[in-house]
Amino acid sequence: MVTPLKNTMRDFLPVMQNPRFVSLVPLIWVPLIGIALNACTPAVSEGVGEATTTEAVAPSSAQVTDADMPDADMPDAQMPDAQMPDADMPDAQMPAEGLVVKASAHDVDETTARLTKVLEAKGLTVFTTIDHQANAAGADLELPPTRVVIFGNAKLGTPLMQCAPSLAIDLPQKVLIWQDEAGVKLAYNDPQYLAQRHRLDGCGAEVLKKITGALDGLTQQAVDAS
Repeated sequence: MVTPLKNTMRDFLPVMQNPRFVSLVPLIWVPLIGIALNACTPAVSEGVGEATTTEAVAPSSAQVTDADMPDADMPDAQMPDAQMPDADMPDAQMPAEGLVVKASAHDVDETTARLTKVLEAKGLTVFTTIDHQANAAGADLELPPTRVVIFGNAKLGTPLMQCAPSLAIDLPQKVLIWQDEAGVKLAYNDPQYLAQRHRLDGCGAEVLKKITGALDGLTQQAVDAS
């Protein structure tokens, strides 16, 4: 089998070396290559088209979808609560954390006087009343009517300080009475908030319950219209 092949190649070699045969090679191979490329091109194009389509359909994980975008035409009433700021309440009027705030039917002077009277009637010690407006005027500054009434009861405050000495920073009790554009307000520290702040962890729970009820009742008498 090898010998005839060698013989054939040997006989064909002179033909391949003939200049006229060499000049015919481009005419033979170029059309064949063109035919082969035309046959392969549709398959390659189809494969590329499929890959392109796949990329266009599959969204990137980093892309923002329509579901992530707020609807500009959605009325405020249909927006989630977390996206709905209270447009009627300026930041300066938002109650501070841990405060119980009540509106008063009286001016600052009258509310202060009513609170002081009810505190003394209940046997509580009123240590002082701080007039921040007067202090501001003494420094040639202006401030709306603002008072702080400081009072307390050692029988209730001492057990809490025994639970956490740091609670002394928030004692004696204080009630703030001030006036702004919306009217006169009264505020005091929420005893439950103080329990969390000083990490009482249940210590003095009964005392806190009594203080919570007492503060609510005393301040309500100061702000009520009657």
